[in-house]
Amino acid sequence: MGALSWEFCVEGYLDEMRSRKSFRTLRAFQTEVRKFRGTLNLQTPAEIQPEHVLDYLGKLLASQKTPTAWGYLARLLPFFRWLTRHKMVLWNPAHGLKFPNLPRSMKRPLSPREVRQLLDFPDPDSWAGARDRALLEFLYGTGLRRGEVQALDVGDLLCEDGLVQVRQGKTGARWAVMGPRLAGLMRDYLQRLRPQVIEDSTEAGLFVTRAGRRLTYAGLGCRLKKLSKRAGLKFTPHALRHAFATHLVQNGASLRWVQALLGHRSLLATQIYTQLAATDVLREFRRTHPRARRRKSREELDRKAPGLEKQPGPEESDFGGGLPLPDGV
Repeated sequence: MGALSWEFCVEGYLDEMRSRKSFRTLRAFQTEVRKFRGTLNLQTPAEIQPEHVLDYLGKLLASQKTPTAWGYLARLLPFFRWLTRHKMVLWNPAHGLKFPNLPRSMKRPLSPREVRQLLDFPDPDSWAGARDRALLEFLYGTGLRRGEVQALDVGDLLCEDGLVQVRQGKTGARWAVMGPRLAGLMRDYLQRLRPQVIEDSTEAGLFVTRAGRRLTYAGLGCRLKKLSKRAGLKFTPHALRHAFATHLVQNGASLRWVQALLGHRSLLATQIYTQLAATDVLREFRRTHPRARRRKSREELDRKAPGLEKQPGPEESDFGGGLPLPDGV
């Protein structure tokens, strides 16, 4: 029996993974496997050797940032394992490849004030503005991913119970929650706003366009980008999910509870939000504590009056240069 073709192997992998991985994940894999095959000019998967994987990684590193390059390669690793498991290759060509310990990006989450600024921005008197307000409130109020929100149907919302059924490719479905305020807003959207544009009774999409069709994944992201720019804020569609989780942690929510709300399978994925909260605490400390900002303030004073000599004075306390301590301290 001759070597199996790329088309046969890729289709076999996709057939097995469709019930376990999302459509976007599989589409990203197809893009990457085409690049891998074309870059190395391999006729069949049986030809893949460890040096091919290293050669491809080198080309990625030459044109991409390190985390991006390794991320592209990571899309292929499950396929290599699948080929090995089904004996379509003699050994896993990526066996022994160790990912570097890359620092995880910790972008500053939106503050509660910035979230209020964003939520108050859409015009509630226009249909699009009211729809955008409901969309933003829903993203921040549930912490769902953009793809999860885009895939929701009207029947997935149980407004009376404050629940949202979220379909997941890997695990079937899970439940997210809505607070009373968000549940009331979504009832108004479903009863008053959405029916104004729906002409096709078979359209089940929760969030729709002016034409009455389900918002696409790209269209939802484009809408959020425009809203953020007009509101004077800079954030990605994932930022409202980050803000949702970080604000819960900052207000004392259990990490296990936040894990359940986010739909994380591992608590390790949730722990990033404790780090985000810690960076906010550190930033506020450095901004406000006299001892933390004393040196910077002194340097600024010296630059403004370079000829000014330091006058002798009392010893500085632990709370910064000569500040009076509260009674009883």
